[in-house]
Amino acid sequence: MRKQLFAGLLAGVVALTAMPMTTHADDRPELVIAMAAMQRAHPAIAESNFDSRVIKSVMDGLLNRDWLGGPNGNDGTEIVAGILTKWDRVSDTEWDFKVRQGVKFHNGRGMTVEDVAFTISEERLWGEKALQPHSLASSLASVEIVDDETIRVTTKYPDPVLLHRLAHVIGHVVPAKEYRELGPEAFAAAPIGTGPYKWVRMVADEEIVLEAFDAYWGATPPLKRITFKAVPETSARIAGLVTGEYDIITSIPPDQAELIDREADYETRTIEVENMHHLTFMTGCGEENEACVRKSAVHDSRVRKAMVLALDRKKIADRLWNGMAEVPGGPNWKMFGNLFDADREPLPYDQNQAKALLTEAGYDGKEIVIAVTAGYYVNGDRAVQVMMQMWEQVGLNVRLQFVENWSQMRPYGWQDLWLNSSNIRIPDPLTPFWWRFGEPSASYQTRKVVAVSDDYKRVGNVLERTLDEGTRIAAFREGLDIWQRENPAIIMYRPLEIYGVRKNIKWTPYSFYWMDFRADNFAIESGS
Repeated sequence: MRKQLFAGLLAGVVALTAMPMTTHADDRPELVIAMAAMQRAHPAIAESNFDSRVIKSVMDGLLNRDWLGGPNGNDGTEIVAGILTKWDRVSDTEWDFKVRQGVKFHNGRGMTVEDVAFTISEERLWGEKALQPHSLASSLASVEIVDDETIRVTTKYPDPVLLHRLAHVIGHVVPAKEYRELGPEAFAAAPIGTGPYKWVRMVADEEIVLEAFDAYWGATPPLKRITFKAVPETSARIAGLVTGEYDIITSIPPDQAELIDREADYETRTIEVENMHHLTFMTGCGEENEACVRKSAVHDSRVRKAMVLALDRKKIADRLWNGMAEVPGGPNWKMFGNLFDADREPLPYDQNQAKALLTEAGYDGKEIVIAVTAGYYVNGDRAVQVMMQMWEQVGLNVRLQFVENWSQMRPYGWQDLWLNSSNIRIPDPLTPFWWRFGEPSASYQTRKVVAVSDDYKRVGNVLERTLDEGTRIAAFREGLDIWQRENPAIIMYRPLEIYGVRKNIKWTPYSFYWMDFRADNFAIESGS
């Protein structure tokens, strides 16, 4: 009934209020995008499904993934030039890169080779006193300036994915002098980049405004202004789209997509995103040793496996995502190419086996606490509530604890598992298998929330430090065996991102959360 009333409201108002996007004297439109939430968009750590949407318009990457012209469609598996225009592997651990000339920062200063080197330097990203440490920089040993147009990157070991590292957030080019003077936090409040749009302002939890940077080295930005609005309620985002208040909206649940698709001037655009929703187990001791003090039940791998087996994950995914979301056999995705294990099946739904494992583990009904940040993930709350019923059926005593925001999760250790997600940062098995769960500088390791076995660590090191593809394939197969034995997390599914878009907008969403409005990915259809 509620959906019918809302649909009737939309049908009534759209005919009266639908208006074309605002245009100005320079004939470029303004774009208004409504998102479910908003965060500060720091260029080196902007990986959430909200700040990722903003930062790509502000920052250029050292390298880029070819989202529009790659051999596999828009999965971005191929690397193309960005601020770095050419590259050559000098040895197994040395690369030379040519730096694009004639590039300006948003403050008008010309970009130099020093800025490029600083962007991925020890000082900024990976040294003991780094301004903004990042696990993606873990392989870097040194960055040297060869001449005014060339840098040399040396890695600590043969790195099979260096180019993809530089195409992710650590490669967002920043001005060295200004970044040092401001420091990471102040810089994040108003980042300065070389991208097609410059930062104008942010009103916390309300909006971020960008404007065209007409000194951009590439094609002229097609938009005069982009405004990102924080609109938490899905119904408000949909209503705002079809009444002309917003031009694009994000995070639409599948069961509400029809409200947009039946309108003449609007449509949904859906893509499987490079992310997996999962429930992370507190297998470590936590930041204050609490999980070990109270002897968390999920420290026993048999209890963890039982919790996986008790869930009909396919049924949950099919019902929540209309059969479009995939439940994988571990962190294993087709985009990994030859390293993808096509024969790998997920652990089955088997409540009898789950009960047997709990008996074997001597589980005595000890409370297991699951924490969920309410409303953060599309369909996340609903999925967990269904899981609660399935766990109860096998005799698990699970208590659901909602928190209002991520800060209330800290310090980690009071919860036994929590709803989270992991970006598949690059099209390679290193992520999230290693960079999220096992690599020493990964967040789960530094916060002491996940403890993986020596076998897990051995496999991760082989994946990260080996150039030979055959060796890496064998290591990943073994790693998936270990994953399904240790179960550091319950992978729910790889989610979909459903955008609501005005039909006259020619824009292609990428499989990562980046929203790109450069000239090659945005236009208004003529006559619209």
